[in-house]
Amino acid sequence: MKALVVEDEFVSRMALQEMLLPYGTVHAAVNGAEAVTAVRHAIETGAPYDFISLDALMPVMSGGQALTAIREFEQARGLSGTAAAKVVVTTAIDAADGDIGSVARHLLQDMKTRCDGHLAKPVKKSLLIRLLRSLDLIS
Repeated sequence: MKALVVEDEFVSRMALQEMLLPYGTVHAAVNGAEAVTAVRHAIETGAPYDFISLDALMPVMSGGQALTAIREFEQARGLSGTAAAKVVVTTAIDAADGDIGSVARHLLQDMKTRCDGHLAKPVKKSLLIRLLRSLDLIS
């Protein structure tokens, strides 16, 4: 499995990378813009990502904006459905939480509907592994 961890927070990024490393190649990006560049490069070189862990709220380009750009590029290159990367949104906020702003709530709800799964941070390894299995990325 080829994975991309997109996370601006260092500790969370390193933890996810360590959890995924036993299952294949893991790359990292610190914001949405870096993620889009990495995905484009991977597709153009014939080695697209199988799995993308995408933080919802990041500087430079949000997870939602990155997801839109990634899906548009995949579609333009004929990668859709099962050929597209499995994308899981990660976030420390809950869309039902009354303390978050309406913009953040809308972004998270929108991303959840366009992704293949959701994991709350800090991500628990057991939940990540269960999700990867349910997506048929690992056995």
